[in-house]
Amino acid sequence: MGIYDRDYERSYDTGSGWRDGGGGGVGGGFASWSANSKLIAAMVGVFLLQVLLERPLNGQLTDQLSLRADWWREPWRLYSVATYAMLHSTQTLYHLLFNGIALFFFGRVIEMRVGGREYLAFFFAAAIFAGLAWSGVETIAAQGRPQALLLGASGGIAGVLVLFALNYPHVQVYLMGVLPVPAWLMAVLFIAQDMFGAVGRSGNVAYTAHLGGALFGFLYYRFGWRVSNWLPGWLGGGASAPASLKSLLKRKPKLRVHREDDDAPGADPAEGRVDEILRKIQAEGQASLTRDEQRILEQASRRYQQRRR
Repeated sequence: MGIYDRDYERSYDTGSGWRDGGGGGVGGGFASWSANSKLIAAMVGVFLLQVLLERPLNGQLTDQLSLRADWWREPWRLYSVATYAMLHSTQTLYHLLFNGIALFFFGRVIEMRVGGREYLAFFFAAAIFAGLAWSGVETIAAQGRPQALLLGASGGIAGVLVLFALNYPHVQVYLMGVLPVPAWLMAVLFIAQDMFGAVGRSGNVAYTAHLGGALFGFLYYRFGWRVSNWLPGWLGGGASAPASLKSLLKRKPKLRVHREDDDAPGADPAEGRVDEILRKIQAEGQASLTRDEQRILEQASRRYQQRRR
């Protein structure tokens, strides 16, 4: 059985130099979903709560979780620099739909590269950075009396899009699902549009939040950050956080079928090592592998291919 035939590494090759995972084993339930799928599902769930509780609570749920430009006047509202990213406008489905589509196509690729835990940490860090950038600009522009509210995942998604373009600049994407362009051009057009919008301050689009998220994505790539290492142990941060939330959220290893020929004299002694490396890719992304681990994986892949001939 080849390396990529294993249930936790099953994926398809797009032909663009990166592998796109399906995100979850068969019959594993919600726990087996990819982090990106869980993030989208959570956004849909929050949106439904917003709609259902809009009238009973007179819009208080959305109001309390949205980010106010002058949140710093009420420091206890600091939580809103993160919660706003899970909200969407209840006046139309397009806000949630477009953000969900962007996450579906680009977020899952980034997750495969950096791992599920790091992907979620990156998304929320980009959203927080975007929210702080927006509130700062709004406070200055409104001369200290800002009244605006911010909600939506666009700031975090801007970081995801920029990170995708930096890692895969020549991958072809389709603007509006029609026009084929390389990913780097998509990012340039995206940033240019937001810069013009931010200068003109037209409409109700938070252009400065988009630019803040995009800037975070660039800094993350430029300096090789790993946001999950910044988190406290109880949130699953660091490389080895014992008895933390990391151990509760991490997917458990899949059961492996034992065959009698596994114990035969000719069995591959590196089989267990390969399984460990593949589980590391699932948890932390392919970029986390050392040179030695990459070499072991390549050698094992060649051996498996020879067996199948």
